[in-house]
This record gives sequence, structure tokens and C-alpha cells, in this order.
Amino acid sequence: MKNTTNLYLQSINSNLIGLPMQKESILLLVDDRPENLLALENILDEEHRKFLTATSGSEALLMTDIENIDLILLDFHLGEMTGVEVARELRKRPATAHIPIILVTAISKRETVCFDEFENGTIDILRKPLDFAETRAKVSLYEEMSILRKQCLNKKDQ
Repeated sequence: MKNTTNLYLQSINSNLIGLPMQKESILLLVDDRPENLLALENILDEEHRKFLTATSGSEALLMTDIENIDLILLDFHLGEMTGVEVARELRKRPATAHIPIILVTAISKRETVCFDEFENGTIDILRKPLDFAETRAKVSLYEEMSILRKQCLNKKDQ
């Protein structure tokens, strides 16, 4: 079983949509628990990825003003604001409106919580405890989509 999983992970780490990966992509990981940030970094560790971390919504917003982020993994429950509120704020800003945001939550599918996250800018959800293969696959896909978008915009501007 382990060999099958390794082959699967190798295939999702390859170019999902046929584009060469840029030298480095920047992922912003946002969670108020440092151990969760460390776990995400360990799951997603790839040579071409640089990780920035934030432990609050306001810190995440500040980092997006400073760095050219390719993808955000955003915890639903943060201290002073929710992940949905952070996503909503990012969508209001022209410089960050395009960044793919994956919401990470411990809320189970069975719980009937009114989610308005998709209307407010998140593109997908990862549920805790995280499934390693699913997490890596989704991140790789959205990372490449973000890179493709940037490449298209760069060609358009030339």
C-alpha cells in the first residue's frame, strides 16, 4: 500500500496541468496554532515552495501587502477574526483578489454550519484532520492554477 501512495504522491507533485513549475512559489499558511502551521509545512514541503506563516488574520493581511503570494491556506478559526472574514477582506483588495484561498477547518461535514466562504473568496475546503494526499493534491493544483494565471497576465501585459 505504501508504494501505491508514494506513486500517487509523485504523480500529483508533477505538473498537473502541463506547465513547468516556476522556480519558487510562495504559500501563506495562516493558523493561530503554531503546531498546525508546522504540520502544514511538513505535509507540503517541496523544493520549489517557500512558506510564510501568520498566526492571525491581521498578520495575514499585512503579509499579503508585502509579499507576492501564490496560494493561501487559511484556518477557519482565528483569534480576532474568522478565516471567512480574512478571505472577504482579501477579495476587496485589487492586489489580492486573485489569490486562491483554501479554507482549513475542523468543522465536520456532518455539522450544519452556515458556510458563506465560497461567496467570500475561498475556492476549496480542507477538513481536519488533514488527509495528506488530498492536501498535497489540492495545493499542487491550485498552486499551478495561480502560476498559470500569472503567466497569462504577464503575456497579456507584454
